Amino acid sequence: MIGAGEAIKHGSGGHIDMSYSAAVWSAPTAFKDAGVAPSDIRYASVYDSFTITVVVQLEDLGFCKKGEGGRFVADGNLISGVGSYRSTRTAEAYATIIRATAAV
Repeated sequence: MIGAGEAIKHGSGGHIDMSYSAAVWSAPTAFKDAGVAPSDIRYASVYDSFTITVVVQLEDLGFCKKGEGGRFVADGNLISGVGSYRSTRTAEAYATIIRATAAV
């Protein structure tokens, strides 16, 4: 590991804004510490507690612009050996879920 960043996001009385993650604060610190940018990363392992978590974190980590995470995944950017960011094979499932959701 060449860089690290940490942040905690708490809700207020159970009210949580799900439109962003703590990566908004931790990512810039980690990238600066490592001396790299999101565009330098070729493998990302993002915690997938829920499908939306991956999309929000990809945006907050700077791998795509805010609001473009769904399209980023649906376009295959996370598929192992194919996409611009290699991740786990579960990324293929996310792309399928997002495509199905977008089609509804």
